[in-house]
Parts: sequence; structure tokens; C-alpha cells
Amino acid sequence: MNKNQIGWIGQTYVMFKLAEEGLFSLDLPPEMDFDLITSLNEKIEIKTSTIHIEKRNYILKNKNKNVKKTNPCTREYWAFGNNGTFNKKRDRKCDFFIFVCLDRKYKVKKTFIVPKKIIGERRIISIPKEFKQKSYNAFSLKEYENKWDLIKTKEIHTSL
Repeated sequence: MNKNQIGWIGQTYVMFKLAEEGLFSLDLPPEMDFDLITSLNEKIEIKTSTIHIEKRNYILKNKNKNVKKTNPCTREYWAFGNNGTFNKKRDRKCDFFIFVCLDRKYKVKKTFIVPKKIIGERRIISIPKEFKQKSYNAFSLKEYENKWDLIKTKEIHTSL
């Protein structure tokens, strides 16, 4: 599956979840600086990623620099790009970022609803599968998991 198809999975999922919260949302053209706008005029940027699995062998050495032992380690995480250039940060004009985390079979495992001020101009956002150790780039996103209530909802009435 290519990155556009993966993005479509995330966007469709978010639109469904917003509808469950009582919000209608509109998909915007790619040239806009965010993906959706809600019926409450909230601007949302959606980022979707499949899980990354990184396997490493760490070599532990003693004081004499002799190999003491090797320590195999597996790190599982989701990585999201904010589409900035190499030397330039990107300041998106959205109110919220929604990070949709997929497994290898493209099933939603986690979702983080994060106010834009928390993300700021970061170019890369990395979310660990488990928040066991502190990651400088995870910057406390754990508290935003499934926080759909952050996007204020109100009942929408239409008359025919």
C-alpha cells in the first residue's frame, strides 16, 4: 500500500470518529495547509503511519573496552512527518493534529488528538508503541490518546 492509500485510511477513520462525536467534517483539497475543517470551524491536520520495527544489537563494553555482552533490543514506534524542508520548520495553520497509528495489517491501534501548540513546528513526530521510557520526541503525547473531547462538539440541527 502506498502512502496516499495509508493517508486515506487515516482520514476516513478520523471523519467517522468526528461524526460519532456529532461533528461533520469536510475533506479539503491537497493544496490547503490542513486536511479537514469541521462544522465548528476547527482545522485538522491528519497524520497516519504504520508501525516501524527497529531491531538493534547494543554492545556493552566494560572499562577496559572489552565486549561484556551484546544486548538485542527491539523498538516499535510510529513516525510522522510534518512536511517541512530539511532546514526549515513547518508551521501549519491548523488547530489540531490527529495522529492515526496503524499496525502492519492497516488496523487502527492508537489515535492521538493533539492541539497544534503542542506540536509547534516540529518536522518529525515519533510515538512509541509503549510509553515505558521517556523519548525526547514523544513529549508527553500519551495524555492525548483518544482525546476526541478536545475538539469541542455541539449538536448540529438542520432544517428541511
